[in-house]
Amino acid sequence: MSGALLVHLLAFVCLSGLLWLLQLSLQKRWPALQAQPGFYLLLALLSLTAWLPLPQFDHSWPVPLALLQETSWQWQQLQAVPEHPSLRVTQQWHRANYLLLLLAVVAVFGLIRLTCQQLKLKRLITNATLLQGQSWLPDWPDSVQLRLFDGQSSAFATGIRQPLVMIPAYLVQLPTAQRHLLLRHELLHLQRLDPQVLLGWRLLLALCWFNPFLRFWYHAWQQAAELRVDLQVCQTTNPTLYASTLLQCLKLDQQQQPNGLAFNRSSALSLYQQRLTALFQPLPELSALQRTQGGVFLALLTVLLIVACAQLRFSQSPAHWLRPVSADVRVSSFYGEQHPFRQNRPHQGMDFAADAGDPVYASARGTVLIADDRSLNSNYGIAVLLDHGDGYQTLYAHLQQADVTPGQQLQAGQLLGKVGATGRVTGAHLHFEVLHQGQTQNPALLLTKPN
Repeated sequence: MSGALLVHLLAFVCLSGLLWLLQLSLQKRWPALQAQPGFYLLLALLSLTAWLPLPQFDHSWPVPLALLQETSWQWQQLQAVPEHPSLRVTQQWHRANYLLLLLAVVAVFGLIRLTCQQLKLKRLITNATLLQGQSWLPDWPDSVQLRLFDGQSSAFATGIRQPLVMIPAYLVQLPTAQRHLLLRHELLHLQRLDPQVLLGWRLLLALCWFNPFLRFWYHAWQQAAELRVDLQVCQTTNPTLYASTLLQCLKLDQQQQPNGLAFNRSSALSLYQQRLTALFQPLPELSALQRTQGGVFLALLTVLLIVACAQLRFSQSPAHWLRPVSADVRVSSFYGEQHPFRQNRPHQGMDFAADAGDPVYASARGTVLIADDRSLNSNYGIAVLLDHGDGYQTLYAHLQQADVTPGQQLQAGQLLGKVGATGRVTGAHLHFEVLHQGQTQNPALLLTKPN
């Protein structure tokens, strides 16, 4: 299970990297995308599709002929034989588990840090002075609070359930016209639901801190959101007046004492420079058709990548094979052993002397092809046949019951049934076979060895 989770993490980062390269190409062709915050949000959402289950296709899964033919089976349990060294598997954590634990611990610290920032913001809001919005802006909406705070930070919109605008005390020094421009700027952020999206970004970054492309898109989204609102404000006012307002705010902001709002970076000099440049060198607008075409193109490309990953996964055999029963179960018969009870025919699999009712696990991730006592030779009793891709299949025979259904997707180590004594046997045990292209293989050479 941990290995499958790491594969999803790797696919998540790789898909993000491919989308990032595509973003650079599209921005070179259409520079107007730099002022489209929805573009970067779409890229992040498309990268998350790597966590969706990969689709399954109608592949042809032939049942090996050897499993359908009559063969000789042992009539009683064989005596114990020395266990193969590679099968002495102990219950221990693998490196994948430690890596996942590290990723989870850092994510928890990120969530704690985000929680502390939100609590700090809540204290700032509580301590801020509540103002009458209509006295600052005649058409101020009644549903939005306006609060005044001290310290170094630009004005910002926030609030999930209660929308509000926080303004620094130094804005009192600005002329009325400039204050109106800044307040309209923040109201536009509330109308566009930017505070909610910003919180979603920070939550995603805390959980997926290991993906550097998400942070690139987060900063690009911040820049694009500010540029988009700036352009909307300048549609009804003089860009020169608005630019002088931004410069005056930057000058006053640098004179204030820091208030600990580390998460509010909108007053960064580089961002102000980009915003001022965009005011006098506006980017060309994208038409609604172009935005729709771009979104559809990105979605279709992501679907193609997911389909390609699904095909690639099916064409690859598992890297590790796990023991189908617990580590303390001894092996009663190895692959290739000859015995009079089998008319000296080589054993086609490996028998585990487990007790009736003991759990049986999938040796590797795969698709359930058969899970009954009718499809294969009756000697097998209740049997489960898994397909693992690249021509590999595994058989689990003589089960007491099968807990899976044909077509079901299993991960390595997932429960598939219980040990039984069905079919032609003299006692409860698990008969385990590994086949490649219809030919039996020695399971002892494939099962995972202890570290």
